[in-house]
Amino acid sequence: MVSKAIMLVSAGVRIASPVGSVVICTSGHKVGSLRRCLDSLKSQSENDIEVVLVTREELPSDLKAMTSRVILERRKGISLARNLGIAQTKCPLVAFTDDDCVCHPEWVSNIFSPFADARIGVVTGRVLSLGSGKVLAAREDVTPETFDRPAASYWRMGGGNNMAARREVLTRAGGFDVSLTTAEDMDMFYKTTLQGNLLRYQPEAIIYHEKADTKTAFLKECYYYRRGEGELYSKYRKRITNFNPVGSLKNRDKDLIKHGVKGLTHLNLPAAAEGFLSAAALTLAFCSYDFRASRRH
Repeated sequence: MVSKAIMLVSAGVRIASPVGSVVICTSGHKVGSLRRCLDSLKSQSENDIEVVLVTREELPSDLKAMTSRVILERRKGISLARNLGIAQTKCPLVAFTDDDCVCHPEWVSNIFSPFADARIGVVTGRVLSLGSGKVLAAREDVTPETFDRPAASYWRMGGGNNMAARREVLTRAGGFDVSLTTAEDMDMFYKTTLQGNLLRYQPEAIIYHEKADTKTAFLKECYYYRRGEGELYSKYRKRITNFNPVGSLKNRDKDLIKHGVKGLTHLNLPAAAEGFLSAAALTLAFCSYDFRASRRH
């Protein structure tokens, strides 16, 4: 039976071998997790893919052999790394996942199949925890959804560790924004829908994500996610008409502070730290984004 990815010819996309590219960015420090991720790509039902790996550190030769291409880039930044990866891909469709993720065997087929609709520019999928517990900033529900504009609840659009896009759409959007600390994926979703592309949340495209293994690592994740969220609200505070980023910021701050107070009330110090640290990161990032973005450019 012909795979869903191969049937993309119905959208006018010329399908050759491989059917699509997958870009993975890594610091090079999680060798075991990276090997597990690459193994999951080798086990895909549709495994005729190009795998482009962008790393900050040299990797063992056996890992390099599991990819189509390895790019060594010492500079930090997920947006920088993803843009370098995109530039090295050769396919019209480009998917992204992270080095601490495991791809469901049908992931490649399911993340590429919605592009049979020529109106779709970006596809995201479901992110489940690798093991017990809940992963931060992940959409887990099984209801498909299509977006024609930025969503007020930005997380509903999906995440960058489980996404794919037409290469031309990524290029037209100017790539991932290197001025953002995190939330570069949400920024891409906003930019591409504002340019007239549809974004499809495809719950059948499943990624399993490794959750933080210590309280310190969890708090670090909270800090960087909220920092990116604050920058995103700041960047779009005057650009989007269907919702108010400043109002969203205030509501998020209020919820986070309530979470912190509840943690203190119940003597749950990790929960208190999560709430107050997240609120501080969100607000400070919102207030300082313009200055820091101008310095980075």
